[in-house]
Amino acid sequence: MEEMAQAMGLASATVRRHLDILQRDQLVSWTEARRQTGRPHYVFFLTENGHERLPRQYDRLASLMLLVVIALDPKDLAQESGADLVNMVMSRAGRLMAEEHRNQMAGKDLGQRVEKIIRILEQESLSPEWEKVQDGYRIHCYNCPFHRVAIAYPSVCLSHLEMLSELLATDVWREECLAQGDGRCTYVVSATNQG
Repeated sequence: MEEMAQAMGLASATVRRHLDILQRDQLVSWTEARRQTGRPHYVFFLTENGHERLPRQYDRLASLMLLVVIALDPKDLAQESGADLVNMVMSRAGRLMAEEHRNQMAGKDLGQRVEKIIRILEQESLSPEWEKVQDGYRIHCYNCPFHRVAIAYPSVCLSHLEMLSELLATDVWREECLAQGDGRCTYVVSATNQG
């Protein structure tokens, strides 16, 4: 609690009161994380209701999927399974999102593309942050605009992964996932395998 209060520049009692209200409204929950010494440490996280209060773009997801489905070729429908077809649709939806922003990446090095992608992810309501790491970058997203659908159908996550790979022109993989219960989605961006 003290760490949160310091980070926000507020009194601990103020933060505690806000957290109590958020818990009462079932927007936030907590778990106790034991430390070797000292007082217990509490980790707070958004509940499902809390996640659903963040910006959502289910209409965007539906529009992208319909655009991809309309453009399908009969040979695309010869996939091995429905799951394969959904994976293909979500990957292509990611490429459509990338196409909308591709011209913004022209002539930029990887660092500049990462900075630009952060602004794009903000427009897409992903609440992103980034950090430079030894072998590239990590992009952390604290909101998923397709959250409820992604929980039920994890293939939805392929859309953002594909968009990032396309726009950053390098290997990108997901290390953490909101839809799988992590506190954020984290994408690792390789600085060594640039296309």
